[in-house]
Amino acid sequence: MAIKSFTKVKRYLNSISGIASGGCALSALAMYRWLIQNGKLTPETCFYYCYLGYCDESFYKQNARALENKDRPTGCMHAILYHKNKYFDCEKLVDISQYRWLQKIVDENFVVESFNNIDCWNNMFNRDCISEIQRILDIDLSDIVIE
Repeated sequence: MAIKSFTKVKRYLNSISGIASGGCALSALAMYRWLIQNGKLTPETCFYYCYLGYCDESFYKQNARALENKDRPTGCMHAILYHKNKYFDCEKLVDISQYRWLQKIVDENFVVESFNNIDCWNNMFNRDCISEIQRILDIDLSDIVIE
């Protein structure tokens, strides 16, 4: 049986090993698609790619070019979901003031293409759990590359 509350969705995603270490974009995408599937998406709901600045400037610059359709989307320091005036990282709220740069992503396909650029994400997250996430949340993640 699929999960029917956003709080439980976030709690479930937070329980997945490595979700914050290479699976944050998938987590944000899963929350986003769950909101769509359950008629709870709001007009302001979007993604944010976050960067500390000192070690991830090249990712920031490449994604800036990708947002202008001049490069391929890549990874980031952290991907989060903005929904109802809050920044979500699975179950926790995110303090965005710790980041030097934020990129607002309004197109979920950007997140998909970015996450499918596998070599740019921390491999601590085991993508083999994607089929279980689909089943538990009753969402479609078939456009995500497993390997």
